[in-house]
Amino acid sequence: MFMEERHQKILEILNQRGRLSSRDIQLQFNVSFDTARRDLRILERNHLLQRTHGGALPLMGNLQTSSLKPTNSKNSGSSDYISTIALKAASIIEKQDIIFINDPQFFDLLLHNLPNDFPLTVFTTSISVAALMTNHANIKAFIGGGEIDNNGNIINLFSQSLIGKMHFDKSFITSSCISSEFGISTNESYNYSLLNDIIESSKQSIGLYPCEKIGYESILSICPANKLDILITNRHSPNDELVNFDKQGIKLILAEDDSDT
Repeated sequence: MFMEERHQKILEILNQRGRLSSRDIQLQFNVSFDTARRDLRILERNHLLQRTHGGALPLMGNLQTSSLKPTNSKNSGSSDYISTIALKAASIIEKQDIIFINDPQFFDLLLHNLPNDFPLTVFTTSISVAALMTNHANIKAFIGGGEIDNNGNIINLFSQSLIGKMHFDKSFITSSCISSEFGISTNESYNYSLLNDIIESSKQSIGLYPCEKIGYESILSICPANKLDILITNRHSPNDELVNFDKQGIKLILAEDDSDT
């Protein structure tokens, strides 16, 4: 069962019973205690339930299972954690780097953590990321051409065959989720070949994944996790996953944060 399906089921059970414990989730879905707690934390952040000590209650008159958003929605990963991840990401960018990035939220935070005159070349297939670069004379911007989806992402790139001939010093990779077993995964099929080509053309591939996306599997595996050279996440990520990533030779950078409870 994928994470999105489990979350939907959790909300349905909560509607029926009126309360739910972390232990109930463990037994119902055969997941670890940390995963059960993380599920409740994500659902609370999406304003779909109210966490209590050891479990959760429905929001008064406001719990609608149909409002559950998939992990690739515009609000995906919109927690306090991403700013600390972006700060770490900015710290490893060097002057004159050629980078790839497709996540406008992360890119906006990267810009806020870099000097205004920092020389940089950026390639993207996101209209939103491209728009953020328009007022930055220090950035040389490139955008891939192709069909545009409803989220402002370019799909079916006319120029994708050229990506294999391009060079990136660093590519910043985000997707629906990542696990040590299933790898980098997504529920958007167009991302599959694009991100593989980007990773193959990069000196360093860097994953930007809040703890809410660690240890989960979406419908389509893009590539093994160890295709990443570096994974930047938070200290609240499940320890067993971090241990497995380390064993796979991925360099881990853990962002400091104190926003979790």
